[in-house]
Amino acid sequence: MTYNKIRAKIMDKSVLIEHDGGSHIVIHDQPMEMPHSSSKGTERLQNTSMMDFQGKISMVLRAISNQKNIQLPLPKGVYGVDINITTSRSHKELNLLDSVKAIVDAINREIVFNDAEIYSLKINLYLTSSGSRKRTSIPSDSIDLRIYDHLTQNTILQFNSLTTYIVSKSKPMLSGGFDEENFYPHIELLHHHVGQLIYKDGFKIVAANEYAVKLHFKGAVQSKDLDNMAKTYLPILYGTQVVTPHNIVKLELLKEHESNRTGSIDIRVICNNVQP
Repeated sequence: MTYNKIRAKIMDKSVLIEHDGGSHIVIHDQPMEMPHSSSKGTERLQNTSMMDFQGKISMVLRAISNQKNIQLPLPKGVYGVDINITTSRSHKELNLLDSVKAIVDAINREIVFNDAEIYSLKINLYLTSSGSRKRTSIPSDSIDLRIYDHLTQNTILQFNSLTTYIVSKSKPMLSGGFDEENFYPHIELLHHHVGQLIYKDGFKIVAANEYAVKLHFKGAVQSKDLDNMAKTYLPILYGTQVVTPHNIVKLELLKEHESNRTGSIDIRVICNNVQP
């Protein structure tokens, strides 16, 4: 397959971008991650409903670890996390990436000491008919979660069919005299610049109801979080106005540390719910 090659200026560098016209983009650059929108000294007040949801996830994992005599947090390593979400809520109610960020935050520190040690994240969203619920009072979401050794693929902790109500990640309120958010234009506006270039060059995604997306990050990524790198580069696809935060039902994030390489961000998108 022939790939178009264009150049983009990113942080005063000339960066090569390749694309196949409709499903595959490769950005030859060191991956960047979206940093916190406030300084470290700022006190953040998180959404209490989200914290309750996260507390349930970590509580279940702690109980399983006690049964298996597994000491938490897990020792420093290279981990993978698989998540299956089944829900009767609509696409617009659940942003897959923000839901995953909330779940990963529940794992961070208590289960895996540093979420930068998660090198693989695979998430599937399955929608069921709202009529399948017996009572409206029953929570409408179910989660399967597996934490495993990324190198050996051996499962460490796992639970299936946890009935709950997912509260997606939301921006915290800032307190303690700090009420201004930081702005990182070279990162937060990167998707506009890259998107405009590739769309002008003929990149066009086929319209569909659902999409599967895979992002593979290579380079100096050892200390970078998968979800924050995805938050930087997924919006490139949103510029098509075809792929949106609400119609991605399969998301696979993978990072590969190569400190001596230029680095790359590999983005693949497939329509009609086909696994990339």
